[in-house]
Amino acid sequence: DSARIQMQSYVTSSAAVINYVDGLFLSREIGID
Repeated sequence: DSARIQMQSYVTSSAAVINYVDGLFLSREIGID
């Protein structure tokens, strides 16, 4: 059970990081344009 909770929080934080990096790249591309 605790392993499952750890997995869920890991996936959630990974998604947040990916979203953040994605936003950085998008804003950088827009800035270059």
